[in-house]
Amino acid sequence: MMVDRFIPSPFHSSRQGHVPLAIVLHIMEGSLEGTGAWFQDPRARVSTHYGIGKGGEIHQYVDVTLAAWGNGSVSPGAPWRMLHDLPGVSPNLYTLSIE
Repeated sequence: MMVDRFIPSPFHSSRQGHVPLAIVLHIMEGSLEGTGAWFQDPRARVSTHYGIGKGGEIHQYVDVTLAAWGNGSVSPGAPWRMLHDLPGVSPNLYTLSIE
């Protein structure tokens, strides 16, 4: 994937040995620039790996070897539980997320 700009977000963690098994697609509420700014804002505490703008430009916020904080937590009966055999494991550990 050709990235046009890397805008590092501090909101990520180790994958703890997990590997990506799924891609989660989100929809941005605002602009690509605004999304990058939010993922750097200390109040946000959220991130994704990539953002794709309306014109096709691609921004990266978190390295794919790390877990971005954009896919919530596991709740009973969540579809994430079908992807992994460890109940309660955060989906952030085994997903790539794109805005």
